[in-house]
Order: sequence, then C-alpha cells, then structure tokens
Amino acid sequence: MKKVTNKDKFINYLKKHNKLSCYLVVLIIGTFFSLWLLKPGLLNGHDMTYHISRIKGIKDSIMIGDFRALIHSGLYGYGYANGLFYGNLMFYIPALFALKGINLINAYKIYLLICTMGSALTMYWCMNGITKNSKIGLIASFLYSACSYKMCDFIVRGAAGEMGAFVFVPLIMLGFYKIVYDDYKKWWIFSIGFVGLIQCHLISTILMFILSVVMILVNYERFLREKQRIFYLLLSGIVGLSIGAHFIFPLLQGIMKNQMVINLNSFPTWDYAVPFEKLFLGFPYWGWDKSSFLPAGIGIIFIVISLFRFKIKVNKNDILMKFCDLSIIMAYSTLFCATDLFPWKEL
Repeated sequence: MKKVTNKDKFINYLKKHNKLSCYLVVLIIGTFFSLWLLKPGLLNGHDMTYHISRIKGIKDSIMIGDFRALIHSGLYGYGYANGLFYGNLMFYIPALFALKGINLINAYKIYLLICTMGSALTMYWCMNGITKNSKIGLIASFLYSACSYKMCDFIVRGAAGEMGAFVFVPLIMLGFYKIVYDDYKKWWIFSIGFVGLIQCHLISTILMFILSVVMILVNYERFLREKQRIFYLLLSGIVGLSIGAHFIFPLLQGIMKNQMVINLNSFPTWDYAVPFEKLFLGFPYWGWDKSSFLPAGIGIIFIVISLFRFKIKVNKNDILMKFCDLSIIMAYSTLFCATDLFPWKEL
C-alpha cells in the first residue's frame, strides 16, 4: 500500500478546495511578475520621480493634518495643486507606509506590488465571473500580468497611474457583462470599476467610457427587450458619479476655467500614433527621437489567441460568445486607431 505523504495530502486538499487553489495560483502569478522589485533601488522610469514626489506630497500633507492632500508642498513654497487634477486614492497606500517610517523607494515598491497582485486578481475575478471557468480565469490572469505594454508601464515608463488603472479595468469589463448579459443586480461592480479607474488614470477612464458607450449602443436591442437593465445601468452611473463627485467636478471646473496645455492642442495626436509593426514587436524602440517614450506594443500572443475564435462553432444565441466576438472587434478597432494608418490628421 502506497504511503500518503504530506505533499499528497496538500494536493488532495487543493483539489477539494478549488477556489483556494485558484487564489494560490493567482498569488504565484503576481509574485512571479513582481520579482524584479527585489532589485536594490529602482529603475529610472520616465515618470517615476514625479510619482514618488506625489507620495511624498500626500505624506507631508497628512503630517500637517491636511488629509485631502489637494495641494502638495513644494514649488518654491507655493504648493503644487496636484490633487485637483490627479486622483490620489491609490497613492494613500504608499504614503501611509511612508508615514510609518518606510523610505519612499520601498513605499513605492509596495504600491507596485499591490498593483501587480491586484491586477492579476481582478482579471481572474473578471474572466472567472464571465465564463464560469476558473481555468480560463487563471490563463487570463497570467496573460494580463505578462502583457508587454503593462510590463513596459511598470519598468520603463514608471507610469504609476496606469499601473493602478490595470487593477480596475477588469472590474469595468465584469460589471458591464453583469449589467448587459448576466445578473444585473451586481451593477455595483461597474460603479466600483469606474470610481477606482478615474482615481488612477484619466485617459484610461475616458477610453473605457467611450468603449462602454459603444458597447451599450451595440446592445440596444437587449436593453429594449429587458428594460430593467436600463435602470441598473443608470443606477450604476449615478452611484459612480456620486461617489467620484468630490474629484470629478473640481477637475472639470479647473479644466474649463483655466487655460492649460491640454486646451491648446500643443501635442497633435497624429505625432504620437504608433507605427503598425510596432504593435506586434512587443518591446519599445530605443532611439533619440520621441518614439522612444512610447510604450511597447501588445506583442503577437494576443493576436494569435484571438484567431482561435474562428475554430469555435457555437449556437448563434450563445450570449458569452456574442460578448467575446464584440470584445474582439472592439480590440482590433482600438488597436487600429492607435496606429499611424488611422486618418488622425484628416479628422
């Protein structure tokens, strides 16, 4: 009779507790893609210094009793109104660690670790919640964590705002699916996703809002057939806007009442369009021109995976595959819009 070892007991336990084993795998995925943080110091990302100064600004504000931290110290004693234009919610995490005596570099690393782990976890929740298949959730979590654009954001660009955005984008996807196709009483996921996203990265928020509007319009027949979904969609928007009002409305006022670079169109969009081939190379161009500051492409793996869709034969009434097809079309469309093939100048 074979002797049962502790290893066998552990494996059998994980098989019986599938949910626990899945979370353990997600934890391993997040840990694997965080190993570079063990390197002493930090790589000199493009925006890293600025974001570390934000953490210091929030920390200093809290120390003097200003918990809103809208105007950070600095700028020759005049203060810097960073909090009016950049959501600070996620940055309170490293700021609180810094308050406890952890140096700013390590506090920033903790923030990156939380974003890595958080994005792996939310993508697992998203895909497991949509497909009801934990294996697909784990594969999606791994691919999302390994995405070259994401890794470039973390390591090359030091784009801490976008790092936080990666945590909340999957929640918007899951929330949208719940409202339009599944259990609309879980509408609050959609609200949380957008509230968190706008606190991290404004450009990502605008892009996700546009994509959501387009996908809602495409699904108008479903809303007309099941009108209760319209109610929960509106409810999610009202709740999200109400929770985020403390940041959204001062931001809009600041943009509309003041002359800023973004109002002057000093950076034409077409100057930053991506060469088509760069989408698939998966690494940034290094050179003396400004293209070296653009993030890497998405690589080839996502294109290859999406092509497998053509091998799947399904019932035309399969809701999940309808959502899958719509997502693929939107993905290819937005990728095309990012390239220099799109007529930005003419528009």
